[in-house]
Amino acid sequence: MLKSCALLPLLLAAAAIAQQGATSTGPVQRGFKTSAESEPARHGHHYVVAIGIDHYQSWPVLGTAVSDATGFAKLLTGEFGFEYAVEPLTEQSATRDSINALIDDDLRNRLKPEDDLVIFFAGHGTTRDDKVGAQVQSVGFLVPYEARAPGVNEHWSDYLNIEEFLRKVSSLPPEHILVVLDSCHSGMALGSKFTRSRADTRFQQDMLRKVSRKIITSAQGDQLAADTGPLAGHSLFTGLMMQGLTTGSADSFGQGFITATQLGAYTQHEVGVHEGSRQTPLFGGFDLDDGGELIIPLGAGTATTNGSAAERAAGLTMLESSETARIRRDERRYWQDDDPLKNFPAARTATEKLCTSGDGWACAQAAQSFRKGLGGRMDFPRAIELARQGCQANVVKACVILGNLYEEGQTIQPDEQGASRLYRDACGKGDLHGCADLGNLYQEGQGVPQDYAQARTLFHKACDSGEMVGCSNLGMMDARGLGAPKDAGAAFRFYRKACDGGETVGCYNLAVMYVTGQSVEKDAAQAVTLFRQACDGGEMRGCNNLGVMYDGGLGVVQDAVKAVAMYRKSCNGGAMAGCLSLGSDYEGGHGVARDQTQAVSNFRTACNGGEMRGCNNLGAMYEGGIGVDMDASQAVFFYHKACDGGNMVSCKYVGMMYASGAGVSKDASQAATFYRKACDGGNADACEKLKTAN
Repeated sequence: MLKSCALLPLLLAAAAIAQQGATSTGPVQRGFKTSAESEPARHGHHYVVAIGIDHYQSWPVLGTAVSDATGFAKLLTGEFGFEYAVEPLTEQSATRDSINALIDDDLRNRLKPEDDLVIFFAGHGTTRDDKVGAQVQSVGFLVPYEARAPGVNEHWSDYLNIEEFLRKVSSLPPEHILVVLDSCHSGMALGSKFTRSRADTRFQQDMLRKVSRKIITSAQGDQLAADTGPLAGHSLFTGLMMQGLTTGSADSFGQGFITATQLGAYTQHEVGVHEGSRQTPLFGGFDLDDGGELIIPLGAGTATTNGSAAERAAGLTMLESSETARIRRDERRYWQDDDPLKNFPAARTATEKLCTSGDGWACAQAAQSFRKGLGGRMDFPRAIELARQGCQANVVKACVILGNLYEEGQTIQPDEQGASRLYRDACGKGDLHGCADLGNLYQEGQGVPQDYAQARTLFHKACDSGEMVGCSNLGMMDARGLGAPKDAGAAFRFYRKACDGGETVGCYNLAVMYVTGQSVEKDAAQAVTLFRQACDGGEMRGCNNLGVMYDGGLGVVQDAVKAVAMYRKSCNGGAMAGCLSLGSDYEGGHGVARDQTQAVSNFRTACNGGEMRGCNNLGAMYEGGIGVDMDASQAVFFYHKACDGGNMVSCKYVGMMYASGAGVSKDASQAATFYRKACDGGNADACEKLKTAN
């Protein structure tokens, strides 16, 4: 999907002005002497400003502009020591007046010469060609939220003139400023002048002493910019730029910092060579640039410069030490694919190194990486090896993870009795997650005799001591009436406690109760809040249901594009219901360009992941020849698979195929058998067909 635009040829004059601004004496008014080579560079605050607009008042909707702007700002503040200069300007807050006030008042009054500033804009832009005599001059504009729709009589006064915008930005106090523009045609801001990354290794202090005004644009002047890329929820340009920062790949000289120019060069290469890319980012200087550089130090936001003695002994890099610190801060939730800004590759290499040096805790973390496929390939034998190594080092958490792997039985024969032994031992040593996992086995009768009372005892032990998964599981038992009469009120209270304690499954189930009005008054807005909380915390079913709420305008403004984004996040996170929903939107062209091939692909993913409605839909695609070659036998295969998996609609369809002889030999008896199965399963239409068949 391409950014919808008529968009953003930023002025060729910007490059010329940049050349005029570079003088031999340097801008003395900035408060330092360029002749004093020994004078140390000053260090102030590192600020970021995010401006992003998806849903304009009159212009076409974009898909990732807000997530690009806010995600990039979140990355800088979370990982690289930046601060928000102001709250992000997004959607209706990003008006012409508010953007002007931000530059002219807020930033000018707040920032100091020793500060750094990054401004990230994502959204629409437009151009105007002014013909004066035989000459044509292109003028570029940013489009604020409230701008009237483009037309024959364009309202140019609604827009922000790019030349004026950059001139204002260039005159702000900070010595180092980087502007990032993710918009179609944005490369016209640079004209034909580009800077290149320096090859020397001694220039950090030199670059800090000189004023910098750098800009990175997502595409050349005649190119559109892709609205999606490999990083979910982000454009191709922004996603790859963020990955260059999080992995440290943009640090081309391995010096522990990334300059604005290096970031531009890295992003230009990665976007330019990306499969299917039709854009080439550009980078360079604008007004008053004096050859300096804004420098982003790696790991500044999360770790000490040298790391611990154990980390130094294990040979951890700064990025690896940074990510290790992040795991230690939020171990409970770290290994959930809920945040694209986590540096999972660095986490994997760091924990493997520490594990090799004898750190059992790190062995457990590395096992999680291989178990979940975060930071590299999924490798269950390697996960088992690492978990066993951690368990042998008497790290109880590693023993619980080993039990999880035994229970899952991936690449090995499931060993539920072995899992129960590990959980029981962990629970006895005070690991409450082990208690909850053992309770699950008693509830399901796996590896131990089924015993609801024992399951409830273990869940209570976990819940009462602060392990919120135990509370969530108690809620599910009360909702289903397992080991006690059904009690929706008790279920609600346990879900609430779990959710308040950060257990996202509890938030998800609580949201469902608000949707259905079970034990609580229906409240779609509250459900939306809870689904979002679950989604943000890594419960991908919450993302799918949040998409459903956006699709139906339930508790939130109806927005098919946001629904698609939620379905995609859910599917990418492993929730097959999200893949099913995404396939349905591609099939119907709802919130996304109609694409039957993509629909088939998503239905297949859902089906392979155990979502039987995906198998049913895949059967329908084969039966109708939609997105695939028509193949009745394949249709029967997928209908049959869905029927065996409990989808009664599919059982009816299998009966219809036997009745007509499509894809199978015509067989009235078999047709009646499948109609009966579907009828017994509650499908009224199958009951009517059974009457006819008999």
